[in-house]
Amino acid sequence: MSSLTIMFSLNNTQIEIKTMKQLIELDIIKPHIQRVIDSTKVQDIIQFQLDFFKEHGYFNFTASGPINIHHFDQKYYLVDGQHRFEALEKLFQQHSHNIKVYILLVSVSSLEQIEFNYNMINKNTPLPDFSCFSSLNKQTPETVASFFQNKYPSIWSKSSRARRPHIYFNFFQESLAFICEQLNIDSSHKLQQLVVTYNKKLSSWDISSFKNINDNVYRKAHETGLYLGLFTHQNEDYGYEWAKKIVEEQTGKIIKKFSSSSKTKIPKKIKNDSWDKYIGSNVGDSICLCCRTTSINSKSFIGGHIISEKNGGLVTVDNIVPICSECNLSMGVTNMDVFINKYYPNNLNKFTNRDYKINNWTLF
Repeated sequence: MSSLTIMFSLNNTQIEIKTMKQLIELDIIKPHIQRVIDSTKVQDIIQFQLDFFKEHGYFNFTASGPINIHHFDQKYYLVDGQHRFEALEKLFQQHSHNIKVYILLVSVSSLEQIEFNYNMINKNTPLPDFSCFSSLNKQTPETVASFFQNKYPSIWSKSSRARRPHIYFNFFQESLAFICEQLNIDSSHKLQQLVVTYNKKLSSWDISSFKNINDNVYRKAHETGLYLGLFTHQNEDYGYEWAKKIVEEQTGKIIKKFSSSSKTKIPKKIKNDSWDKYIGSNVGDSICLCCRTTSINSKSFIGGHIISEKNGGLVTVDNIVPICSECNLSMGVTNMDVFINKYYPNNLNKFTNRDYKINNWTLF
C-alpha cells in the first residue's frame, strides 16, 4: 500500500490513515461472501456525517472502528465496514469530500483466510440462512433483493417480527432463494421478472383478497407500490406465502404444508449450538466431519443426524453435527457412522472423536 501513514503494527495487521481518493485508486474488491448492502443504511450514514460536518467542521468517521481491508496476492478485499466505505465513496464522488479514515490492513496468504476472518467478524450478525438450498448461487437472490430494496426503500424492517406491510430483509432473501431452488433459476433477471410480475398482479387485488388486512396496512402497501408485504412469513421452508404461490403458478403443483408426521426440521438454534459445541463459537470455517474434503462455514452448513431420525435419532445438539450438503444427501436414512465406515473408513476415528482438526491444526 503506497502513501501510507502507519500508526500501529502487530503480527500481520497494521492500522493506517488513508484518504478516500487513495482507497478508490486501490480498486478494492468486495468478496462474494459479503452480504447485500443496505442502501438505506448508507444514506443514513451520509446524512448523519453531512449534518455533523455542518455543525462541527469535520467528519466523525474516526469515532467508529477502522475499515477492515485484507491484502492477498497483490489485491485488496473489503472485509468489514462496507456501509461506511460506500458512504465515504459517495461523499467523495457526489459531494467532493476527500475524507481521511483509519484502515485496518490485514495481510493473509489465501482466500480461505479472508472468508474465515469475515465469518469470525460477522459471527453474531444475522444473515439469510441459505444452508438448506444446496444448489443455490446466492448472488441471484441477493441481486434481486438489492433491486427491491432500492426501489422500495421504506418498506424494509430489521426485525424478524416485522409488522405488515413491512418485510424482514433476511426472510425476503430466503424466500427468493426458495423460488430459485424450486424453479432451478440461476438468472437474477428471470427471478426479478417473476417477482415483479407477481407484485403487479397483487396490485389489482381488492383488500378482501388478503387475509386479516385492515385499511391502514393496505393503504401503506398501495402508497409504496410493494404488495408482497401483505403476506405473513409462514415457515422456514418457503418463507412468505407469495413465494409459494409463485412456485405453484409456475409448476402447476400445490405445495402442501408439512404434517407433524413428516421429517422434523432442525431449528436454527440447534444447528448453531451444534457448531459452537463441536467446532467453536469463534470459528468461521471448517471441514465436513464425514468426507473431510468439503469446506463448510458457520453461515452455510447442514446439521446432520448421527443416528438418523428413521432409526430413532433425536433433533438434539448431541445428535446433530455440522456436515456438508453432499454427504447429508448421500447418507439418506443411514446412521452416520455406518455411512462413514463404508465410504470414508479412514475418517471413522476422527468422526468418533468429533475431531474437526485439519492436518493437525485446529481453527482456533
